[in-house]
Amino acid sequence: MKYILLNITLFITTLSTAQTLKYSNDFIDFEDQNIQTVTATLEPDVSTIKDKFEDWMNDNYNVDLDGKKLLFFNKDVMSADDVIIAKVSNKKLKLSARVDESAKGKTRLHVFAKPADGPYFNKIDNPIAFRGLNEIVHEFVAEYLPEYYMERIEDSEDNMKDLVENKEDMENKIEKNEKKIKDLQNENRELREKIAEASSDIKDSESNLKTKNAELQAINKKIKSQ
Repeated sequence: MKYILLNITLFITTLSTAQTLKYSNDFIDFEDQNIQTVTATLEPDVSTIKDKFEDWMNDNYNVDLDGKKLLFFNKDVMSADDVIIAKVSNKKLKLSARVDESAKGKTRLHVFAKPADGPYFNKIDNPIAFRGLNEIVHEFVAEYLPEYYMERIEDSEDNMKDLVENKEDMENKIEKNEKKIKDLQNENRELREKIAEASSDIKDSESNLKTKNAELQAINKKIKSQ
């Protein structure tokens, strides 16, 4: 039990420092093109980041990345067409996100975009648009990650609370059992004393019985001799 509690305490203490967070400008192959993306490498798993980023874009930019909601398979890239995000461009855009797993088991969020009638943005040719994409990714991470780890900490605290309560319950049961044992030991001691007294009474009775039998035999013998 102490080992489990120690592990949970260490888990809570190290959550804020153990997570992976890295920003980069990567390239991915998509639609037969090599596209530059704003990429964040994160600790939460792929499905979690997909769900959270889609919800966050909808809440903050009214952008519905509904590509992952296809019925029969999970599409690699989530996209929203004909959206306007002022910090990226005043024109209608196609905003896309791909969430995958890195070679080291971490999750990578790739965000990229293009105007409705043009090529995908890149850092050299479209610095303002690309900076806007960077801001979107940074905003998402800054808002979501603390919430994610706080939820994990709260879950761990709840688990630790349950463990502590279970430990206290077991300690209380031990205390009650020890009291029962002590009561039984006292009862056994009293019974042993009574057994000793009974044994002594039995010996006295046996001795008295022998005396009475001897007296009876003597009387019978005396009667027969008359």
